[in-house]
Parts: sequence; structure tokens; C-alpha cells
Amino acid sequence: MENARADTKSRIMETAIRMFSAENYERVTMRDIAAAVGIKAASLYNHFNSKDEILTQIYELFEETVADIKPAVADMIGMAEAAPPREVVSHVFFYFQSADQEKMLRILNIAHMMSRIDRRSRDFFQHNVFDVLRLYTEEALKKLMELERIEPLNIEDFLALQAYFCYSAILRSLVPGARVEEEWGRGLNALLSLVKSTGK
Repeated sequence: MENARADTKSRIMETAIRMFSAENYERVTMRDIAAAVGIKAASLYNHFNSKDEILTQIYELFEETVADIKPAVADMIGMAEAAPPREVVSHVFFYFQSADQEKMLRILNIAHMMSRIDRRSRDFFQHNVFDVLRLYTEEALKKLMELERIEPLNIEDFLALQAYFCYSAILRSLVPGARVEEEWGRGLNALLSLVKSTGK
């Protein structure tokens, strides 16, 4: 019985993620979600008290997924001492497993759409798209320059380009027909080309 309950809750979450990202959170009702899952609206309330609670748990799911794959900052610093510099910087862009990738990008898109009207969503998007990446990249670049493993570069300019690149990639991710992986690869290579090794 508990497994069936967990399965239903998971289906509700998956459905809500798809609907919130495709149809806009504000327009989707609890009835809409229940109908898409194939359960009665009353049954939906056995799992979630409100649409807001669903959104909260969607954001928590994202944070848990990221926590499982995010490298420790100390590990990044350790990599800077021996790994090729571009590999160190590209490691900052920790990747979701392909099974999770679309779902995680949809969650970021939900947060982006909601950020205009919901402070929690704005803070979530800011933290997960800009702040975490900035912290990792800044520490990695500082260490690489301290060790004279890369030519000096303007870290603030690099971080601004990186933020713009990631923001654009997220917005493009759900555009029908967009070749996101190909575009991501090209953009990442262009960004990494600014990291020039000294050969040390």
C-alpha cells in the first residue's frame, strides 16, 4: 500500500512538473493535475494540501538531485593542482544524468517563469543558476591562476559570460526543435577557449 502511495505521489510530481513548465503554474489547477494523472481531485489532496506544496516539493526534489552530483569545492581545488585547466573549469558544470536532465531543466524553467511573482522561485533560480556556479568557477580560476597554470584572465568578465551562457541554455532548453546539446557543447567550448594553459 505504501509503495502504491509513493508511486502515485511520484506521478503527481512528474505530471505537475510537465504541466507547470508547459502551461504556466498560475493557469494549472489541482483539478487539471488530478485529471492528467488519472485520479480524482479529492485523491490528490491525500498527497498534497495545495498547489504551492507541490511546487515546494518540486524545488526540494531539484535540490536533492543536485546535492547527489555536486562535487565538493575542496575537490575542485584539488583538481586544479594536477588536472588539465580546461577540465577543471568544465567540471564546474556538473551534469544531470540523461534520465533526469529534462525534468531538472523543466524545474529551472518553472522557477524562471515564477520568479517575476514569487520571491522563493526567484531565490531558487538565482541560487541554482548563478550563485553555485559562480562559487565553483571563481574558486577554480583563482587556484589555477595562483598556481600559474593558466594565463591571467578577468574572473568577473568570465563569470558574467558564464552566467549569460547558462541562463540562455536554460531558456532554450524547452524550445521545440532546439538542438540544445549541440548548442551547449559549442557554447561551452567557446567559454573554455578563454582558459589558456601555461603548460605548468
